[in-house]
Amino acid sequence: MSETKDQREWIIAHSAEMFQRLGVKAVRMDDIAQELGISKRTIYALFSDKEELIYLAMQHLFKLRMEQHRAICASAENELAGMFYVMDEFFEHAEAHHRLSTNIRRFYPQIYDRLLQDGRKANMYGLRTMIERGIEKGYFLKEMNLDITIRIFNTISQSIHSEQGYTLPEGITMRRAFLQVIKTLFRGISTAEGIALIDRYARENAVKYE
Repeated sequence: MSETKDQREWIIAHSAEMFQRLGVKAVRMDDIAQELGISKRTIYALFSDKEELIYLAMQHLFKLRMEQHRAICASAENELAGMFYVMDEFFEHAEAHHRLSTNIRRFYPQIYDRLLQDGRKANMYGLRTMIERGIEKGYFLKEMNLDITIRIFNTISQSIHSEQGYTLPEGITMRRAFLQVIKTLFRGISTAEGIALIDRYARENAVKYE
């Protein structure tokens, strides 16, 4: 790896941490330069503007999160358990993720839309992989329309998470809403063995969230 690429990745990683901690609007390029002990000219030699750095920093955070989710799924007893474990991990950090996402949507809407599209593609790919593995192991029905299933789940999930076009009933948290969506949607595409596992994990999570 070249020295320039190393430095770019170093700046992206540290900028991502600053954006997450302080907010994308509050962090100036001067602040990043000062915290990293480099000149602002060095940053602008590697990045065209702050918008590019924000986009790359958010991609970095998303990549880290996806790697963590893959590790969680790999260590789970099966694909269905991994799905619930990932959901649990997601909500452990949901407030911070939502705050950062809202901050970007407010001040950098074009970046937000671009990241939303990137995230949608990555999430749909991950969900497809999980369901395909579940089909192979007999947890999900082979005759389902996989494309429709993925699109329905992704649309509902993004609506709940972004709070756009979707109002939760009073007293229902986002976490419980996701649990209900997973339980309802995935029971409908599951075999008897899959339904038994989903009901088991849903009960365990429902108790945990009380």
